[in-house]
Amino acid sequence: HTHTHTHTQSTVHSTPHQHITMSLSVELDEFTTGEPEDTSQLLSSDPVATSPSDEESSARHNVVPIVMRDEPSGVCGVASRHVWWLGALLVLAGLAAGVGLVMAFSGSFGSFGNHSSTPVVSPEEESAHALATLALQQATEMWTRLAFFTDHFPARLGGTDNLREAARWIVQRMQEDGRLESPRLQPVSGVPHWLRAASDISPPDWAVARFASRALPDHQRTAPNATTRAVPTLQRTIQVVSLGGSIGTPEQGISAPVLVVGSEEELKSRAAEARGRIVLFDVPFTSYGVTVRYRTKGAVYAARVGAIASLVRSVTPRSLGTPHTGLMEYEEGVERIPHGAITTEDSAWLRRLSEAGTAVDLSLYMHCASAALPADAFNVLAELRGAELPDEVVVIGGHLDSWDLATGAYDDGGGLMAAWCALELLAQLDVPLRRTVRMVAWADEEQGGSGAEEYARAAFADGAQQRHVFAVESDNGVMTPTGLGYSSSDGGPLNATLAAALSRAEQLVRTALQLSHFSVSQGGGGADVTPLLRQGVPVGGLHVDSEHYFDYHHSAADTVDKVIPEELAMCAATLAIVSMSVANA
Repeated sequence: HTHTHTHTQSTVHSTPHQHITMSLSVELDEFTTGEPEDTSQLLSSDPVATSPSDEESSARHNVVPIVMRDEPSGVCGVASRHVWWLGALLVLAGLAAGVGLVMAFSGSFGSFGNHSSTPVVSPEEESAHALATLALQQATEMWTRLAFFTDHFPARLGGTDNLREAARWIVQRMQEDGRLESPRLQPVSGVPHWLRAASDISPPDWAVARFASRALPDHQRTAPNATTRAVPTLQRTIQVVSLGGSIGTPEQGISAPVLVVGSEEELKSRAAEARGRIVLFDVPFTSYGVTVRYRTKGAVYAARVGAIASLVRSVTPRSLGTPHTGLMEYEEGVERIPHGAITTEDSAWLRRLSEAGTAVDLSLYMHCASAALPADAFNVLAELRGAELPDEVVVIGGHLDSWDLATGAYDDGGGLMAAWCALELLAQLDVPLRRTVRMVAWADEEQGGSGAEEYARAAFADGAQQRHVFAVESDNGVMTPTGLGYSSSDGGPLNATLAAALSRAEQLVRTALQLSHFSVSQGGGGADVTPLLRQGVPVGGLHVDSEHYFDYHHSAADTVDKVIPEELAMCAATLAIVSMSVANA
């Protein structure tokens, strides 16, 4: 027998949006040989074939005709033809049944099949993604508001008009926008009022270093006769910034030799040399928590061994000739001496001279002072009231004040702006909240925290109706968020509800902002939430990629041009997501 393989293509339409195409291969046995007969009847009975004489039409439909050889006449020929037709009909019937089954399955279960590959998104996840998207869309708007704030209200030092006017402007802007509930000022009294320039002398702080040149040969520098060239005295002016809370020098300054030490321990070992001198703590930056003690306590260390003034290498890992200020402290019973900071470059220079055996005399001029009376200021509060538990409060915030050398864009205008914008994001998207979410801008974080103390006092005063469940501060700059640190009042684990809410927030931030390394961990908070922590409220602090934060911290370089809009927006979105998760737990 000879076998001929031919193919026909059948197109079955199911819906306007789908079709199924199948190919049929039929193997026919020829009983005889001979020339093909007229195939018109066969082709015309094919449901997808065109006229047999129209070859172009067949080609357009990709149809290959089924060709039969001549069958012998008689019973065998008729039976053969009938058998073929029966087989063809059975094949077509099977195809139709199969196609119908596929279409039925597709129609009945197609939608289910499609959804099975798409994860179910919860309303909370939808809200988190919407908050992140809206925040990034508004990144430039957030940055522009921060720029206006820091440009028009720079140097927001405690007790100054700038600090008070900044608070009033925020409340006015909130009221004009109309998105937040109850924007208001909370009066704060007893704010320290320290003045860097207590007189009209400008600049208020500086020092002059004088030392003998060692560039001449020894015999010329020590020659006894008057005709020998005089030993030149070199002089260099050094930038100094008074540290917050320090007393000043007399108007004529203080002059004394410099003693350079690298630690408190070295100072103690050289205590006999320190009496009557100006002590310089040249301590390189390791971490802020470790190094900052020489800024805060250096005057106490130096005064204990009889020094008449003290200086500290600026607490920063990098510098371009920018001294960094900050708060210092005195101790009861220890003499108060002037305490300032110099640049890392000048500190390293004085150490080099000291190690080379070159004596340096320093004349120090500092014209700072504390006002006779403390001043007043304001905290700023605004909120979105919870629908089910409005008297349970979640707090997010930053501090309103800044040091006076620059505009405080990172510390902490950006943190304040992130909290403000976080609350506005929740309002714009009308995110459902069970508990109240409140934004607080605290006054006077830099010089003692009187704003935070007043907020906590009012929150826990007799008759207070609200209960604080969690408080988060943003005071580490507004770089890319890396996590959230939390602390409980007893140092132990959080309650189960809050722990679950923060764990959920971790996942929401990771997916919504694509921050795969964002993590929630124990250990965190901030100066302004510490008074709440003492009252038993769990607190947290936003962690960011702060690699360059201390390059600008408390210096004239802390300006808005350093802030990246998208990073500010991510901080705002993170605070919004965290507060939403806790409020709805």
